[in-house]
Parts: sequence; C-alpha cells; structure tokens
Amino acid sequence: MLFAGDLNNAAEEALLAEHAAGRIDLQSEVLKVPHHGSHEFAPGFLAAVSPLISVVSSGDETSRTEFIHPRATLMNALGRHARGDFSVVFVTEMVAFFEMAGWVTPTVQPKPGKVPAPPFFGFRRTAFGVIRIRTDGERLLVFSDTGKRDVKEAYAYDVPRAGEPRPSSLRRA
Repeated sequence: MLFAGDLNNAAEEALLAEHAAGRIDLQSEVLKVPHHGSHEFAPGFLAAVSPLISVVSSGDETSRTEFIHPRATLMNALGRHARGDFSVVFVTEMVAFFEMAGWVTPTVQPKPGKVPAPPFFGFRRTAFGVIRIRTDGERLLVFSDTGKRDVKEAYAYDVPRAGEPRPSSLRRA
C-alpha cells in the first residue's frame, strides 16, 4: 500500500526518478491518491505505481472553498494507469454526510463538585464514504460503508507473491 499524503509534482517526480534508478519499487496494490485528487499529479508516477485499488479521500468542498476535488483529469489518469482490467477507484466524499444536530445538552453527569458541561452546537456523521481495506498478504478485500448495514460495494483479489493480482470471489459471512 502506498499512502501518498499530499505529494506534489516535484515529490512524485523525485520518487519516480528513484524508481527508474531501481532504488525503490513504487508498484502498489493500493494507492491512497495524493492531495484529495487535485490537478497536480505526474502521470509517470501513477504508471509506476500501477494500482489495483485507488482511494481518493475527497469531500473537502464547501460553498466558500471550492477545490474541484477530485479532478476529472486525475480520474482519467487513474483509470488509464491502473493495473489490469479489474482495477477500482473509490472516492470518499465524506463531508457530504454531516448532518446538523443543533444545540445538544450533554447527558454525562459531572463528578461531584464539578460544573455540568454547557450545551454545544453538534453534528451527526453517518459512515458513508469510509473505505475499508483488509489483507493477509495473500488476499485483498476492499469495501465501502454506506448508511445501510447490509449494503456494501466490495471487491476481493488474490495477491500472489509472484505474479499479478486477480479478482477473487466474495464470501458473505
């Protein structure tokens, strides 16, 4: 797995040079896409990583700050540079699922002699957009949470130590 954080073009190009020189191997089954899917990415970096699963952690848009994440050009590049015909791209968009609760009064009773906590303005969050990835080194399972307990989008792969990952059947437990 490659967790790329906020890598920019310069950092991606530096890593790509190390990869080309054989000092590091960038190929990864899972890529946490840099910087929420911004416009700044190096196609050669994505080609070297050649991810099976890409996760774009976006959802940072507001009416005051519109970043246009993820960018359409990045989504195209992720598809083009993904490994094989069975690659998957997830986009979280988590911020869209916060619900205003309004003023909330804490229900926890204070310790004797302590002042109760004052009311506060609260929000609720449903677990939409959470991407879960599990591996034992030989198999890879990736699935998304939704607001409904029994509804998931899930993919499974066999990941041999030598050779290419291949889709595997899902077993419902």
